[in-house]
Amino acid sequence: MGVADLGAGKQEPSRDFFEFEGTLSRAAVAGALRHSDRLRTGGPPASRRIKLSRQTGDAMTALESYDEWKRMCDGVLNRFREFCSS
Repeated sequence: MGVADLGAGKQEPSRDFFEFEGTLSRAAVAGALRHSDRLRTGGPPASRRIKLSRQTGDAMTALESYDEWKRMCDGVLNRFREFCSS
């Protein structure tokens, strides 16, 4: 995800495309999230059921240091990569 390897050291930006079909309620957003790369049209998009529940409290996470922020971001990015590779 992000770039397509064209060989000989050349790369081209991917054409990541996301679609969501689901419902929005006061408590959650739930449905199917589909991901495809418009450069690669060989198969069906990856699809995953998701549910994002409403959280109370501060919308932003208060972090004490760069290291704490980096660990949080790495976790988010890893989950995103796992989703896109499935």
